[in-house]
Amino acid sequence: MKEPITGRDLVVISAISAGFGLLLAWGLFYRWGSAPPHKPIDLPAWVQAIGSVLAIGVAIWIPWRESRRRDAEMARALEVQATLVAGGISPLISIYLRRISFYRRMLDGPRDQATLKQAIREDCFDVLPALLNYQPLLNPLGRTGILANEFIGELYLLTMGVKIIHHETVTIQNHRRMIEICDRAGRVAETLLRELDEICPPRRDEFS
Repeated sequence: MKEPITGRDLVVISAISAGFGLLLAWGLFYRWGSAPPHKPIDLPAWVQAIGSVLAIGVAIWIPWRESRRRDAEMARALEVQATLVAGGISPLISIYLRRISFYRRMLDGPRDQATLKQAIREDCFDVLPALLNYQPLLNPLGRTGILANEFIGELYLLTMGVKIIHHETVTIQNHRRMIEICDRAGRVAETLLRELDEICPPRRDEFS
């Protein structure tokens, strides 16, 4: 794909053109202007001077162009990585969101602790190994990667609430705290899913 000319390229081209133009104008002025007519122009010297200016310009332009090419390749690689990571973790977040919704419904009602213990698995909010494997690769996602890390933190808080249900006594205070954490985790998951879908849109069945 042909890369567009940037402002930096235009500066280099303008500098080379300006240098060439100044040298040419100086030569013409020197030949037909105020200089004594009996002194001829030293054409080899002028050719050498112009060649030196062009060589300097090329020496500056080539590294800049190479740097732009490397930057473009790096940006494309990061974009591909972000798409792969987003597509990989999006189904996992969907699973957790369904579990959060069920957990919230169970908390929202006059259910005793025995019912909660029976309905809610103790490991339902454990961080899946697949999600942990993606965690070091979240940086290319930018703000979405930060949000994904925030959601992983919410999973640990949800797990603490479930452990209270299974191993301690659910009081009014920690029940309210569970609901608060559950609502917040649900909001984070919904926002995260929207942003992941923007990075890697979910595939649709073209025949559906």
